[in-house]
Amino acid sequence: MDNIFLAPLDENNKSVFPLSEFDQTASSVNNALLEIDGETISIERGLTYLKNSGELPKFLLEISRQYLLEKEIKNRSIEEPSLEVLEQFILELRIQQGLTTIDKFQTWLTEQGLNYHDFREKMKFLIRIEACKRNIAEPQLENYFLERQKDLEKLVLSRIVVAHAGIAGDLKNKLEGSHVDFATLAKEHSIVDDAVVGGVLGVIARGDLPQEIAQSLENCTTGQIIGPLLIDDRYCLLKVEEIIPTQLNNALKQMLEGELFDKWLKSRIQSSNLRLLLSEN
Repeated sequence: MDNIFLAPLDENNKSVFPLSEFDQTASSVNNALLEIDGETISIERGLTYLKNSGELPKFLLEISRQYLLEKEIKNRSIEEPSLEVLEQFILELRIQQGLTTIDKFQTWLTEQGLNYHDFREKMKFLIRIEACKRNIAEPQLENYFLERQKDLEKLVLSRIVVAHAGIAGDLKNKLEGSHVDFATLAKEHSIVDDAVVGGVLGVIARGDLPQEIAQSLENCTTGQIIGPLLIDDRYCLLKVEEIIPTQLNNALKQMLEGELFDKWLKSRIQSSNLRLLLSEN
């Protein structure tokens, strides 16, 4: 089980429960949201507070998100997980979170504001969301991978950074005209911190490179010296140590499925007709 998200799922998310459960609870207490010092706060009053504080858009976005997820799961007839799948999911989650003892697990449940029954229902819903994500992303995955393949390709780079164009030009001539070692010249001449390790930058995805550098490396080959490039008023020589092709392994597949799912959900939210039924009185 990879990267299990717990409440909050992200910065704005407060719950992963289906809205029907929330609605049933709300109606059973006669539209009351909570009680403070003996005084009941209604749902409408609570929403007004959120509106006044500027937090209402995030709150409504999360409600919309949960509703659309629940609806899509139903439309795609995604069934609840089997007991075996659920127990394995919970086991892996506990291992991932370090909840290996009953005491640690119970403390964590308390911190999350959950009892064990609610926790299991939450896990069931998470599993169904993952199934929905795969269902949505799978038909598009191959084409999306081909579209993203170049940006996901990784390069192993080294660099030499100097203050003057003339020095950079001389160093490039040395590198291209003799068997001078790039790392040695980096240690001797580069003015940035990575000079001590021979200018090695490590592995970088093409898509993470600044635009001007990415353009210079568009058609690069292993061993090629690129530059000098003027970057932040300094002159940079880059050596392409290695080009690592992109492979659609399980980790990358999960990442791309997540991206496709997020695009789908964002589009669904934006195309939904949302109307706030909140009295101005």
